[in-house]
Amino acid sequence: MIMSSSYYTRKEGTALLRVDQEIYRSDSVDSVQLFVSEDNGETWTQTDKIQTTVPEGTGTRQLAFRSGVNDPNTDRFIHIYNSAYWPNDHPLDGLRRRQPHYKISEDGG
Repeated sequence: MIMSSSYYTRKEGTALLRVDQEIYRSDSVDSVQLFVSEDNGETWTQTDKIQTTVPEGTGTRQLAFRSGVNDPNTDRFIHIYNSAYWPNDHPLDGLRRRQPHYKISEDGG
């Protein structure tokens, strides 16, 4: 399954960031593909593919993009995502271990 969302990255203009999350099992995002559009979503260019299931120790680190918003006062784009360590690489491991994180971009994503 692909869960897709898009966000305006600047306070003015038509620049968009699209995030496609690939989900193959419950509560686990397997990868994220990022696309940008300068023409309000008429055309898209893939910019990055991020592995969101990363082996760590005896389990895995899980990342999941949750939202994005433009701060109109600074014109910075804020990525909001979850991160969790799953010691047994099982979706139920994430129930108590998810933590919100954010990244701030000055170039729109």
